[in-house]
Amino acid sequence: MPRIRHLFLVAFLFLFAITSTAYSQASKEKRCSGGACFAGAHTLDGNPLPLKGISLFEYWSFDVYTAALYADASVKGIDAVLGDVPKYLVLEYHRGLEKQNIIDNSEYALQENSDNDMKALRKRLGVLYENYKEVKDGDRFSMSYLPGEGTTLYFNGEKRATLPGVDFQKAYFGIWLSRSSVDEDFTKELLGG
Repeated sequence: MPRIRHLFLVAFLFLFAITSTAYSQASKEKRCSGGACFAGAHTLDGNPLPLKGISLFEYWSFDVYTAALYADASVKGIDAVLGDVPKYLVLEYHRGLEKQNIIDNSEYALQENSDNDMKALRKRLGVLYENYKEVKDGDRFSMSYLPGEGTTLYFNGEKRATLPGVDFQKAYFGIWLSRSSVDEDFTKELLGG
C-alpha cells in the first residue's frame, strides 16, 4: 500500500510540475496585434487567467485600439464570459482620444444594448466617467471583474475606481463582449473564436 501511495504522489507531483511549467510558459509568451503585445496570462487576485483572445478595433480604417481578454479556460461564449466570473480586459490605444470622446462612445454603446437598465447604471457610470482620462498612442485602459468585489478600472496600471454589481460588469464588459458589442467579429476574436 505505501508503494501505491508513493506512486500516486510521484504522479501528482509530475502533473503539477507539467501544469505549472505550462502556465509559466504561457505567461511568458506574448501575442501581438496592431502593434500591441499582451502576455499569455494575467494574474487576478492571485489566480492565473489565460489569454483568451486579442483583437484590433478599427473605425473607418483607422486603428483605434487593440484589446486582450483574460478569463478562465472553462469560460466559453458570450453568456459565460458576461456571467459572475473573474475576467480582465485590456485596451491599448493607437491614437489620441479626448476624455469626452471616450465617454460619448461608451454611452452610445451602452444605450445600444437593450439589455442594459441605464437608469440603474447611471450613478455608477457617472463615477466611472469621472475616472476616464484623455488617451494618447500607447496608453492602456484595463478593467477587471471579481465576483463580490466589482469592476475595477485602471489607467496605465493605476487603479482609478471600483464599481459594484453583476449588472454593472455585464453592461460595461458588454461594450466589447455582448451580442450588441462594438463589432461582432471583434468580439469573436476576443473570445478566442
